[in-house]
Amino acid sequence: MRLLGYLTTDPVNATTAEALAAQHGVDLQIVEPRDLPRLEAERIDLVLDWDFIPEDYRAKLLNGTAVNVVAIHGYGLSDSLASFLPRRGILCGPRLDQHFLQALTGKDNAA
Repeated sequence: MRLLGYLTTDPVNATTAEALAAQHGVDLQIVEPRDLPRLEAERIDLVLDWDFIPEDYRAKLLNGTAVNVVAIHGYGLSDSLASFLPRRGILCGPRLDQHFLQALTGKDNAA
């Protein structure tokens, strides 16, 4: 898997994402909404922290940018969105944890 961007404005989730990425050998870069122009130019794969993305960015990220959204987590995901996203090939779930990252990377670390 190539570099992943993790879009959040929450420092706790950013720290959690970095720790999980290090644990699973994933190349992860923490990004913020202000980084979107650069991310569009780089065509980066992006994981969204739905609960901590400003409302005005949400629709733009799903429909109007050149970034490749590969996963979204958040307790604020509506049921309709959570059922629609997998049909677009986007992994979704309520929380950022080891299982979410394993599903995202296709790695099963059960030994």
